Amino acid sequence: MPIEFTDTDIQEITAHDLTPATVMRQLMRLEQGYPSAQITSVVKPHNGLRQVAEEEAERLIRTYEDFKGTRAKFVPASGAASRMFSKLFTYLEEGKKDNPFPENPENFPFWALLNSWSIEETQKNIEYYLYKEEYPFVVKAIIGHPGLGLADLPKALVPFHRYMNGIVRTPIDEHIVEGIRYARMPNNEVRLHFTVSPEHQEKIRNFCAALTPEYEEKYGIKLLISLSVQAPSTDTVAITPERELFRDENGHILFRPGGHGALLANLQNMQEEIIFIKNIDNVTRESMQRRSTRYKKILAGILLLLREQIYRYLVRLESGKVGKDELAEIFAFCKQELYFNFNEGIEKLPDEKKIAFLFKRLNRPIRVCGLVPNEGEPGGGPYWVRERDGSESLQIVEGAQLDMTNPRVQVIVQKSRYFNPVDLVCCIRNYKGEVFALDQFVNPNMGLIVHKTYHGEPLVGLEPPGLWNGAMADWITLFVEVPAVTFTPVKELNDLLRPEHQYDPTAPESTE
Repeated sequence: MPIEFTDTDIQEITAHDLTPATVMRQLMRLEQGYPSAQITSVVKPHNGLRQVAEEEAERLIRTYEDFKGTRAKFVPASGAASRMFSKLFTYLEEGKKDNPFPENPENFPFWALLNSWSIEETQKNIEYYLYKEEYPFVVKAIIGHPGLGLADLPKALVPFHRYMNGIVRTPIDEHIVEGIRYARMPNNEVRLHFTVSPEHQEKIRNFCAALTPEYEEKYGIKLLISLSVQAPSTDTVAITPERELFRDENGHILFRPGGHGALLANLQNMQEEIIFIKNIDNVTRESMQRRSTRYKKILAGILLLLREQIYRYLVRLESGKVGKDELAEIFAFCKQELYFNFNEGIEKLPDEKKIAFLFKRLNRPIRVCGLVPNEGEPGGGPYWVRERDGSESLQIVEGAQLDMTNPRVQVIVQKSRYFNPVDLVCCIRNYKGEVFALDQFVNPNMGLIVHKTYHGEPLVGLEPPGLWNGAMADWITLFVEVPAVTFTPVKELNDLLRPEHQYDPTAPESTE
C-alpha cells in the first residue's frame, strides 16, 4: 500500500504521539489482517475451568476478607450511550410512526425525569403523548434536545436504576456501592478508577465530586475516585474498501480510538496489589449485589492463594537451589493448579534449564477470570489455544478471531458452554512488589479487523489486542465458574427492563 504522507499528515500523526513509521505498520496490518486464533478445544470443568465447592468458597472468602493489602476497582467506562439507543435512532431515521416501546415503558428508570421535563416544557405529561400516539415526539424527548438528551451522555451517566423517593442511580453510583462491598480496605478507603472519553472527562469528574460526600457519609468510607483517558498514541488509522487511507470530509486522516486494548497503559499506572476489573454497564441494583459480591471475594481469594504460592516458588527458583523433588513439586503445581500445558520434553531438560524455564513462566501478571454459562450474550469465550512453540494456553477469544470456515473450529465452538463477562481479579505486581511492564505480555497477533462506518461511509478499521484478550495473553490465567446472576449487562435500552434492573419496593437498599 504505497502512501506518501503530506506535511499536514505528518503534523496530524505527531499530534497523536504517533510516527509515520507506526502508521505505516498499522496500514500493513490492515492490508495483511490478523491470523486466526488456533483453538484446540473448549474450556470446561476439569479442562481449564475451576469449579468452587461450597465449603471451599467459605475458606476463599475468609482468605480475601483477611487480606490487609491495597485493592481497587478498575472500570472501563469510555463507552457512549448512543449505542444503547441505536434502535430509537433507526426508528427516527426511517420515519416510523408506530409504537417503538415495550409494554409498560414507565418502568424505565428515567421515566419520571422524562415526565417532569414534559410537564415543564409542554404543560402535558408524557403519557398524554403516548395516548395521542405521538411516539416520535417521545423518542426525541428521550434521546435528543429538547429533551433529556440521554444519547449524548456517556453510558456511565445514564439513569440505570430507580429507588425510593424518586432517587435514580447511574452506573457510576452502582459501581461505587458495589465497590464498597468488596473493595473496601481496612482503613475504610474505597478506590475506584474509571477510564473515560476525553469529551466526557469533565462531566464525569464533576459528577463524581458532587456525589462523593453523600456516599462517604452514608457508608462511613473515604472514597477515592480517579479518572484517565486513552492515550492518543493508541489511536489507529483506517482504510476505505478500496484500500486507501481513510480521510474525513475535510481531507484529514481519521484516527479511531484503539479499542479497550488501549487501556493496558491505564491499567499499568495502577499501584494497588489487587485490582478488580468490571465493565461500566455490567452492574445491578444494590439489593441484588450480595451474590455478585460473594463471587468477587471468591475470585480474589483464589488469586491471593495462588499468588502466595507462586511468589514462594519464585524466590526458591531465583536462588537456583532447587532440588529434583522441589522441581517436580513446582511442575505439578503448574499443571494441576494453573493448568499449564507444557511442550513435551520440558521436564527432560537439565535442572538449570528447568529452573530458568519455570521462573520465566511463573514471573508474570496473574488474572483470575469469572466465567458464566453462555446464554446467548455476544462476546468472547474461553478456549485452549495453540501457541507458536506448540504449547497450549488458556485464552479469551472473540468470535471474529476464529476461522469459522474451518469445520474443526465450528465443532469446537458448538461445544463451547461458557462466556467471558469481563469479570476479572488481577495482580500486576511481581514477587518483589514491582509493577510489571504489562506491554511485555501482549500477543500482538490477537487483534481484529473491523468493518465500520464514519458518517455513513464504510471503512475498515483496526482493533489491536483487547485488554482481556490478546493484551493479557501471556498472563497467568485461571478460569473459574460463576453463576449467570453475576452478569447483568445493559447493551441496549430494553435491557433496563430486566428484573435485575427494576425497582423493587420490598427490597432493602443498604450495604453492610
